[in-house]
Amino acid sequence: MESLIKAGAFDSLGVPRLGFLLKVDEIIEVTLSRRKDLSLGISTLFAAFADGSDSDWEGTQVPLADLEFEQSVKLDFEREMLGTYVSDHPLYEIGAALGARTDGSVLAIRERSEELSHSGKAVTVGGILSEVQIRQTKASKPYARVILEDLGASMEINFSVAAFERFSGFLVKDNVVLIKVRLSDNEEELRFSAVDVERFHVERAGGELRLSLRPEDLTQHSIATLREILTRYPGPSPVVVDTGTAGKVFRLGEAFNVNIPSVVADLRSEFGRNVIKA
Repeated sequence: MESLIKAGAFDSLGVPRLGFLLKVDEIIEVTLSRRKDLSLGISTLFAAFADGSDSDWEGTQVPLADLEFEQSVKLDFEREMLGTYVSDHPLYEIGAALGARTDGSVLAIRERSEELSHSGKAVTVGGILSEVQIRQTKASKPYARVILEDLGASMEINFSVAAFERFSGFLVKDNVVLIKVRLSDNEEELRFSAVDVERFHVERAGGELRLSLRPEDLTQHSIATLREILTRYPGPSPVVVDTGTAGKVFRLGEAFNVNIPSVVADLRSEFGRNVIKA
């Protein structure tokens, strides 16, 4: 019962998880006691003269306090019980700001594996560390393997002995980080290796995507291209186009709201890296 409550299995009943958990032992005790009475043919006075089986449970109601876990605690329990988040995600609120600091979503970077393995170019990905495994070489030197997860996918990233020595302080489960990775294919399979790590600090900016475009860049063709890219990646984040100090700021309509981690790569490819305004 406790595991089901922590996982949110009873949320559809409209009861708070913490209030339910505080009373679960009493609820089980009352339920078992009444079931025992019913099995022995014992009933309440009113149930004896009432129609329907619901009356058999009269008097067993247990009031629940209107208490709920903090959101971070709810999410921790969901992850512990189910291996994933259900009611929310730690990256929903900060996904826009995080995506603006990366070279694309995890899925987009993985899809560029062949290109990146040939070029040797390092790219930045961002997300939450859902798994951190510390291992040792034959010489007893520590290295690490982590799983970085964003809202769309996950990837395995390896930290060499040297990289682990530099960045081990960042490698804590559930940390939100930016990792610069390089893809290597010198083994049987392609592997992402960490080059640099930065702890992501949340900046509360309303979760919008701000684009920087000069007035002379807003041609009929570029506007059509921008429209096509934005509608390709629908999501929750509004888009603002800043045309510079001498220009205007345009807030686009809800029809152009985007999923920022997914759209960033295409925008930078078409309009340049500086199109994303921090």
